[in-house]
Order: sequence, then structure tokens, then C-alpha cells
Amino acid sequence: MTDACLEPADWDWVCSGCAAPLLAERTALRCASCGVVRSCREGIWDFSPGTAPSGFSPARREHLAGLETDHFWFPARQRLLEAQLEQVPTTGGAAIELGCGGGGFLPVLAARYRRVVAIDAYRASLTRAQSLVPAITLIEGDVCRVPLGGDQFEVAVALDVLEHVAPVAFLAEARRLVRRDGWLLLSVPASPALWSGLDEVAGHRCRYRRRALERELAESGWRLAHWTHYQALLYPAVWLSRRLEGRRAAPLERHPPRALGRVLGAVNALEVALFARRRLPFGTSLVALAQRAS
Repeated sequence: MTDACLEPADWDWVCSGCAAPLLAERTALRCASCGVVRSCREGIWDFSPGTAPSGFSPARREHLAGLETDHFWFPARQRLLEAQLEQVPTTGGAAIELGCGGGGFLPVLAARYRRVVAIDAYRASLTRAQSLVPAITLIEGDVCRVPLGGDQFEVAVALDVLEHVAPVAFLAEARRLVRRDGWLLLSVPASPALWSGLDEVAGHRCRYRRRALERELAESGWRLAHWTHYQALLYPAVWLSRRLEGRRAAPLERHPPRALGRVLGAVNALEVALFARRRLPFGTSLVALAQRAS
């Protein structure tokens, strides 16, 4: 068990069932209203609803976890996200990642903020995250019903999560969690023209255009402050792969030969080095910074 579970008083907790305050009792949290008790097991607070999210299967989560360490898509994207986060004013207070997956972005948050929370529906993902950054608060639970009081965080992060959940509920929950001038850093799959069977397997609701994302943000009380795309240089290749989608196209996109992966990774790295602070008008992924509207 990590120290993260031994300090429940670090946060204002609320019951995910009745929204009443949760009282900290060292390694347990008790609802002041309905009496439900939530425990900490092996460093992870258990707020699991008992059912897996419909938009993202455990098998898909495990498949993605296997790609995060060596797929060409991830390293340059990480640098792009770091560049976006650097634009967010901070006092080094608190940050939360909604749907943290295996925790690849959590070291970035832990280096910038004194207190970090990560919530995900899959315990296996949180266990991986724990191995990367042990001194943070980990919650197994629903990203649309976070068991924490509002106005606690400078920034919320949601990387490739919005396309799996009900957008109104999710964006409203993110807004509730951040402070009055708080921020949201998010990424979503871009360009409906790239829609394919791969999106269906991944459990995506859609692929976003910038205007559609801006509209959803505005309807939930967010102001889009900055946006850009990722993988603009490789967009033609991805478009062609999706059009040729068949027995060879999808596996090649997911698991390219090592030499090809290095070349594609170098292209992405060059793009981020040149354009990280600019607005690329198209790409396979859309990255956005939004600020909570008054």
C-alpha cells in the first residue's frame, strides 16, 4: 500500500452515490448521509461501480496498454501535450487526470503540480500508473462521477477519453472539479474522413472536427483557448490506410515494422518540433486547451 491511501484528508471527498461528504477514516471513507464505506486496496481507492464502461472494453484497454511503450504515435504526441500544458498558468497546486490509462502522462503532471489525482475505470491500468508515479492519489471509478468535491484543481487532463463517454456529463464533471479560472487539456481523434472499423473496435462515438469540439465545450461552460492537430504530415498515409482497410492495412497501422516505425516517429517528432505552438489545420488527432468560463 502506498502513502497516497494513508492521507485521505488531503482531499474533499463526496459520495458518488448521494453526493454527501465522505468522512476520512485513515484507510477508509464513510458517507455522512447514506453510510456507504469506500476502502483503499493496494494504494488505489475503490469507487468501482461494478461494471465496465460500455465505450471502452477491457480487451481494448489491454491492447492499447501494450502499444503505449513502443508505438511511434506516442512519444511526439507526449511532447506536444507537454508544450500545451506549459501554456497553462500554475501555482503548482493540484491536477487531475480523468481516464489516466496506464499513466503515461502522469509523470509530467507530477513534475509540475504538488498534488495529483488519477482516476480510471480499470484497476489494471491504475496499477501500471502506480508503478510510474507512486506518490499520487489513484481512484478506480467513473470519470463522469468523480468522488471529489468541486473547485479543487488548477487543471484537468483527459487524453482520448471524450470520444468514449457522454460528452455533456463528462465536460460538466470536469468543469465542476476545476477552480473558477481552471483549465482543461484534452485530446480526441480528429477528422470524420478517417472513420473506419478501427474506430468501431476502439469504441469511439465519433471523430471530431474542431468546430464540433468547440461547440460541445461551450455548451458545458468551457472557452476554447487554443487548439492544434497532431500527425498532419502523416495524415495522407493514415487516410490511405483507412481507405484500404483490410487484412493488412489495420495491422500495419497498429504494428508497423520496427524500421518503418522509427521513420514515422521521426516525422511526428519533426512536426512537433516545428509546429507545437502553432495551429495545424488538420491531422489525425485534435489537441485543445479550454478554460472554465465564468
